[in-house]
Amino acid sequence: IDRAELRASYQGTTLEVGVYGDLRMAGLPLSGKAVFRSTDAGPVFVVVASGDLRGLGTPITSGSLVFSTGAVPQFPIDASTVFDVQPGLAVVATIDLDTATRQLLNQTLKPVTPVGAKLIVSAQIGGPDLVLTTMLTLGANGITLFDTCASAPCDPNAASTTSLRLMSAFVQVRVGASGLQIGFGGNAQLLLPPQKVVTGAERSVLDLGME
Repeated sequence: IDRAELRASYQGTTLEVGVYGDLRMAGLPLSGKAVFRSTDAGPVFVVVASGDLRGLGTPITSGSLVFSTGAVPQFPIDASTVFDVQPGLAVVATIDLDTATRQLLNQTLKPVTPVGAKLIVSAQIGGPDLVLTTMLTLGANGITLFDTCASAPCDPNAASTTSLRLMSAFVQVRVGASGLQIGFGGNAQLLLPPQKVVTGAERSVLDLGME
């Protein structure tokens, strides 16, 4: 065991207490956490074990096993990945795209800021249905779908510009009692200018989900 610590926080009406640690098993570095969180729907307990699996000859930069007693949106399962945790057991694998694939993606989509895309593949296996999801994340700035402003050309980073950015896209397959279902969707951010644009003013960010 390389590290073990206890953390507790209280924000608004949410209490969170967790045990975190790092260890090595057969030379493979692993991280783990066990977190209790109070929510409006009741208390939730989440356990996560994760590690960099490239040492085993795989392209998986982070593989995680997640167990939860309830739903927790945008839960940080490792240092660089947040995941919408559902009740039951889930397996999550993160794969950073290689340089050639990222270059092809940027040449094809031509984003304002080059994206450092990665794949997140997950399987939800602890609920009534088997849910397989493959998500392509498009970096911190995403891909700009459109900009609008008072006078062209628009500066995509200016506080006076309204922007819609695609942040991720996914394909989902669900198999269960209702049969086979295939879905598509994504997440986007709508950036809205402040009522009064002054030095230091920032845009409001509205997170959008589509499926």
